[in-house]
Amino acid sequence: MGMEETLLGFTVLGGPLLLLGYWFWLRAAHRRDLLRLAERALDKGVTLDQDFVESLGAPPQPSPDRDLRRGMIFVALALAVCVFGTVVEEEVFFGLSSFPGFVGIAYLLFWLRGRSQEQADAEAEARAATEATS
Repeated sequence: MGMEETLLGFTVLGGPLLLLGYWFWLRAAHRRDLLRLAERALDKGVTLDQDFVESLGAPPQPSPDRDLRRGMIFVALALAVCVFGTVVEEEVFFGLSSFPGFVGIAYLLFWLRGRSQEQADAEAEARAATEATS
């Protein structure tokens, strides 16, 4: 194996691992900053809000559009792999792109299901409020 293949292997495997490690480090740094803020407030004698204290130990709330973003990213990744397969003229990339493509489609379907459920809940609340005022 030549130097170029070794470098390519380190780049392909090391790049995503480096990005993932950086993401975890940023999350830990944010958590550490929140704890330092709470510690400084307590040192100054400030009473902390109960919601703030509970949020320190709770996992972050997911965004309602999280599935939409993830679905779009996976579909874009699948399209990028397809384009790359077209450029290098290798058909194996079209099959390879089906994996992130189907995962992206599944995320988009989850987003649509959650969205329709939210609309149904809002309509039920509106009907209940209308019936209560009548």
